Amino acid sequence: MDDAVALLLDRLLRLRHRTAICSGPPRKRDGGPRRGGPVGTGVRGDLSCRCKARADRHLRRGRGLGHRIRLWLAPGRLHSYHPDGPVVRPSHRPLDAGPARKRPRARIRKQGARPRTDRPVTGVSVACPAKVNLFLRILAREDTGYHQIETLFQAIGLFDRVEVRRQTSTGISLEIRRRESVAGSGDIIGDLGEPEQNTVMKAAQAFFATTGITPAVSMSLTKRIPAGTGLGGGSSDGAGTLAALNLLYGRPLTRSDLIELGGRIGSDVPFFCARVPAALAWGRGDRLLPCPPPPAARIVVVVPRDRANTAAGYREASAGLDLPAASAMLDGIDSADWQRLASLQANVFERPLFARFRGLAVVRDSLERRGAVLSGLTGSGSAVFGIFDRAREALRVAGEVRGGPWIAAVLVVPTLTTIPEPVPVSGAAGRAPAS
Repeated sequence: MDDAVALLLDRLLRLRHRTAICSGPPRKRDGGPRRGGPVGTGVRGDLSCRCKARADRHLRRGRGLGHRIRLWLAPGRLHSYHPDGPVVRPSHRPLDAGPARKRPRARIRKQGARPRTDRPVTGVSVACPAKVNLFLRILAREDTGYHQIETLFQAIGLFDRVEVRRQTSTGISLEIRRRESVAGSGDIIGDLGEPEQNTVMKAAQAFFATTGITPAVSMSLTKRIPAGTGLGGGSSDGAGTLAALNLLYGRPLTRSDLIELGGRIGSDVPFFCARVPAALAWGRGDRLLPCPPPPAARIVVVVPRDRANTAAGYREASAGLDLPAASAMLDGIDSADWQRLASLQANVFERPLFARFRGLAVVRDSLERRGAVLSGLTGSGSAVFGIFDRAREALRVAGEVRGGPWIAAVLVVPTLTTIPEPVPVSGAAGRAPAS
């Protein structure tokens, strides 16, 4: 056929691309029916059509005599097994094709998304970070024995882990495991006491008493945060337990409810219940003002062999420590700058603890001489910290101060700018461990 006929057919078909039409019978194709004799023209090329509802698209050729393209060409001119590439049919249905059937669309899961499941949550795991107090003073002592404090909390990347699972029998069980923070450093975790007296157990009992839910959980606590060092490990474990149980039972409590409940368990628990990396706190630590976290840095934590008793430290600490005015503190906190925060650093517990453990003051001064931006006691306990801008510098300093006769371990961890949330864990409901 000449070009004029091809152009005419092209317009009739309303196709964008010029089709090449050749004379002669179509070639045989494996798997297709074999018919003898010439059958007119064959259509070559990858054809496309414009549809009103959607943009142009290419479709595979269909079978049968009802396709739109065959309404324009004689049925004997175009076979469904034609070898010369796919023939494109219009997206709309021909009149005699019957009702359209929707093709199910494949759902594409986003990268990193968790698979959806209708099964109830049977277990929750939560990372419980440690903290340091960038400054700390006592405002007053209550008749109940609690102290009114003013402090700035900063979370750091040293974690305990709490895991809670549903169990078939009613009750609460707790298993405690130790995981040493530094290989070869011996037992730096310290005395954890009986499971029944652990903050995790107290938090679980408070949660079920508040919500009225019948307890039926088994819990495990993996310890990495040394006890009695002012790093807040016990308080963080209690807050993590509340968050994990709240997720396990469908979030019956709001974040504010958890903070209020945490205040009944311990002074530092509300900060960890808030799940923020930095906060200014007053009262028993339950009045919180979340703050923008300073830039990520490395913190060197020196853990002594002798541990301080928190209650004794509060009795010996002076309530008359002078700190900068509130306006200066808020300006320094709002700037989220380590240099400004260093000018605010003070801890009411340094005087009695440095007098009892003279090596603590030596370590703090050593960290300052080696370039720490900010250094001091971690809190009411006996560990000392120093903050460094660069990880390499922090590792070098840690190696230089490690090895003293009264030092149990030296840890290098990052400061945190976000707090990990509790996550569901897979597995069947657990059984109560054998007593």
